[in-house]
Amino acid sequence: MTREQFVRNLKLATLDNAAHDEIRTILDPPRRKPDRSNDDIAAWFRSLLPREQQLALRFAQLTGDSVLFGVLCVLDGVRAIHERGSPGELKLSWTEKGVTEVLNDDSEMLHEILNGLIRNQS
Repeated sequence: MTREQFVRNLKLATLDNAAHDEIRTILDPPRRKPDRSNDDIAAWFRSLLPREQQLALRFAQLTGDSVLFGVLCVLDGVRAIHERGSPGELKLSWTEKGVTEVLNDDSEMLHEILNGLIRNQS
């Protein structure tokens, strides 16, 4: 798997439908023991005009984009998650059919690939 395939697949698996899936779950919680802690969000969302609902979904999507971008910055080593003085090294690899590919070396940055995918989507 290439870096671009990884980022594209990760975006598809996490971001592409996250906002719509979450609002659907909030508006129509699963039948068994539904989580009622988001009833206020559901009531607020239902009170919005359709254009306002679209803006709220867009805001949720932008937030998700930002979160995944930040995670990829951490994987790329350009955003720290460690204590000062102990940098460590994080390696992300994909192994398939006995071949291992490091996905976060110093070449093409994962967060930059995501940024390109998001910009091309708009």
